[in-house]
Parts: sequence; C-alpha cells; structure tokens
Amino acid sequence: MNIPTNLVIRSDETIPIPYAAGVSLRFEITQNYQNLPFPWVTAASITRVLDITMSSVMCVTITLDSGEVIHAVLKLYDRRFGVDLRDYRMVHLPLTTEKEALFESFARRNAIGPFLTQLAQDQERELIPIPPHHHLDDDNFEGSEKYEAALWKDCEEMFNCETKAYELLKDLQGAGVPRLLATVRLVDTSSSIPSDLIDGPDAKYWDVNGILLQYIPGINLINLDSSSIDVKEWPILVQRSVDLVHNINEYGVVMMDCSPRNMIVGQQSQQPFVIDFAQCWFKHEMKMWEPSNEQDDEDNEEEESEEKVAKNEEDEGKETEKRENERKENEEKEIEEKETKEKEDKEKEGEEKEDEEKKDEEKEDEDSEIDLEDEYWYRVRSTDNPGAIGSVMRTRLQREKGVKIKVQFPDIYERPLE
Repeated sequence: MNIPTNLVIRSDETIPIPYAAGVSLRFEITQNYQNLPFPWVTAASITRVLDITMSSVMCVTITLDSGEVIHAVLKLYDRRFGVDLRDYRMVHLPLTTEKEALFESFARRNAIGPFLTQLAQDQERELIPIPPHHHLDDDNFEGSEKYEAALWKDCEEMFNCETKAYELLKDLQGAGVPRLLATVRLVDTSSSIPSDLIDGPDAKYWDVNGILLQYIPGINLINLDSSSIDVKEWPILVQRSVDLVHNINEYGVVMMDCSPRNMIVGQQSQQPFVIDFAQCWFKHEMKMWEPSNEQDDEDNEEEESEEKVAKNEEDEGKETEKRENERKENEEKEIEEKETKEKEDKEKEGEEKEDEEKKDEEKEDEDSEIDLEDEYWYRVRSTDNPGAIGSVMRTRLQREKGVKIKVQFPDIYERPLE
C-alpha cells in the first residue's frame, strides 16, 4: 500500500508511548462516583498494560492516605496513541514531533475550533461517520493538523459516550458491568502543552480524559475455549452473556462494538461483564427518521410561481369582478338571515368536531410514543448485540473444540432454538 509522502516518518521522530508497567501517573479526580477517599490529585502505578488500540487501558494500583491499596483499571482516551485509533487505511501512524509541531501551529492560528465546528456540520449531512484519516486523503490542505484535531474529537466523544453509558447502567454496575469509580484527567500532559498555549482556551486539546473502573480478575470471553473453566459450564456462560447484553439494551444502551473480546468472565463468580462502552448509541437520544425538505422547497417555488400568475389574472378582471359584486350585494342581503342561522348550527357542530379532534391528537401522541418504542427495538434488532455474542461464541467453540452449544436468543429476534 502506498502512503502519501507527507506521512512517511523516521523512527527517531516517533513520540514514544509513555504507558508501561512500572510507570507512575498522576490524574485529577473530575468526578468521584463511589465516594472513595481519593485525593483531588491521585497518584497511580501501572502494573500491566492491557491494551492500546482505540484507548490506552492499563491495570493500576492506588495507595490511599490510609494505606489501603486499590486495584483498578484506568482507561485513557489519548489521541496521541492507539494502534487502531491512529490509522491510515489499516496502516498505523504513530505520532511524530513534526506532526505535533504542526498541530501546535494549528492551535496558535485559532483554527481548531472553527474546523471542529465545520466537521460537526459536515457530519450531520453524512450517513456514516467521517473518519479522521479522511483528512489525509487527496493532499488535503492542513491534512495532518486536521487529522490530529479529528482524533481529539473522537477521543472526547468516546469518553463522553462511555461515561454516559455507565451512568445509565448504574443498576448493573458490579453485576454485569464494572463499577465506575471515577472520571479523571491526566495531570502529566501539562508538560506537553506549549507554554504560550497553557493558559489559553486551546489548552483543552491536550487534555487526556479517562475513567477509573473496578478491576475484575478473570478471562476474556473470546478465550473461553482455552481457559480452565469446565466445558460443561461453557453453554451457561455464553447464555448469561447473551442475556446480559440484551438486558443492557433494555436499559436503552446499544453497543456498536459488541464482541466476546469486550467481555470478561469473573474468576470467582463466573459472572460475565461487558467492559467497553466507548462506541454506543442511546435510546433517549434517538430521533425518528425525517424525510428531506428538498422536494418541499421545489413544490413551494412552483406554488409561488402559480400564485404570481393568478394574481396578474385577478388584476385584469378587477373591474369585471367589481360590477359582479354590486349585483351580488342585493342577493347577499336576502340570504343573510339564512346564513346567520346556518352559522349558529355550524358553530355548534364545530365545537363537537373540535372535541373529536382533540381526542384524535391525544391518540396521535400516544401512537407517536409507541412508534418510537417500536423504532428503537427495530434498530436494536438490526444491531443484534445478542447475536454478536451468542452466534460468534457458538461458532468458535464448535470450530476450535468441536463443542456444540445451544443458545436461546430473545424473542424479538425470532431466531429458533438450535
């Protein structure tokens, strides 16, 4: 694959990933969800790096002032690092000092904010998300700078999405999803912010936000076939996982990256947990599809043209109409009493009709709520979170170990028991 020449880098220019076992980090607690005695600026030691793909995920230990040690999982949304996050057509693009310098210059020109505003407007007109690497195509002007800004935007959206999901799933925390301990902001990035920008509004583009989660020792569901768990328990665990993701859907959360690799089976409880909500959509934010107004605009233009012609014709016959009105005046006087009586009858009839219309409107509102509910479950079925777990695991276990399992899917999927 050919990569544009402006993306070719030298290894000595690559900014190294700072997250590694043994490294100490400091972060601000932006919101404490479990009322744990964290200091405002908390220090943590990385014991193991779990993943650096779309986000940087690591096991950490935190020693409180009391001496208590908390084991947790820290997930950071850092635009600078991530194998899957920073890609150009399936090729990883590590951050370099040159690219970072261009991004800094972009901020100094006050160009990041207007670019992100325009990007959001462009996205509203698109059916699928605009990926950051789009800005590297076709020798896009300021492509590298826009790429970094778009990555920052993606990281912010993933952080907000995951935080919102955990809040909606509060009842399932500790029994199906990890407990959200806190949201955090990395303090150590302050040294990477240019000194002339550190006190300005654009300093936020160097913020690294994250979440601190309950640590759940266990095995990844995708590795069930290579675990020490008794094969007799496999169908039970897969079924629990299927039921869990459907339960999450019932809470109004739908995962766009639902997969066995994003589930952990607890070592002690053998309870499945979903551990990734960075790419979700939510029922309460869902909007019904609305048709385009382009055809309506065309129809309005035609109507305006027709009205103009009609007005000209009306002016030409103005005198004739005037004479005709004088003739009709006498006739109108004769039927005035009759019309008055008819008007009274119509008013009474109108009141009755108004009552009927009000009842119809109330029924339409109820139908609208029903339609929204139906639309939600239609979209849930199209996404098929249970199938992304049950069907994948059933196929994998049979292929890898020759073990056939039966999976019962929710009734809305109308999938027979196999």
